[in-house]
Amino acid sequence: QKINLLNKNIILLLILIIPILFWCLQELTNLGTDFGLYYSGSYFLSEDYALYKDHFDHKGPFYYFFIKIIGNFLGWGILQSIITLFLSLMIFFIPVIFIIYKYCKTFYSKISMILISVSILFSQSSNSSIAFFQEGLLIGSLIPLFTNKYKLENIIFSNILFSLALFTRID
Repeated sequence: QKINLLNKNIILLLILIIPILFWCLQELTNLGTDFGLYYSGSYFLSEDYALYKDHFDHKGPFYYFFIKIIGNFLGWGILQSIITLFLSLMIFFIPVIFIIYKYCKTFYSKISMILISVSILFSQSSNSSIAFFQEGLLIGSLIPLFTNKYKLENIIFSNILFSLALFTRID
């Protein structure tokens, strides 16, 4: 029975990850201008090149910081930008998957909800990456409050995620 449950979970994760990977790969041919600016701006940020001074944007610094950390770890290039885009999307989909696993009881309801959640990528470009990133942080900030009601560490973690979402996009 444990093997059957493991196989079902693997199937659910594949149903999630494969469409997201294909979406990210199709963005390789048409990388959005906004994501391209975030990615190239993060590449050039260093001790000598300051955000809002040498590279101005009206977005918050946290998304640039996130991309910079990934870029420093993976390197910089076209393939690495696709992986960065994938990881940005996973910031959104991890809390969504957590909610699906917590509240959907049957295997078929989980498949349905995963397909619905992945379908929001339809007709989106990589320009929406910052919106997905911020929404993932916002959804993630609510989860600790719903799981173990009002423990101090949950409230602190929730406030941290909410603050990071605020510093992601300041329009």
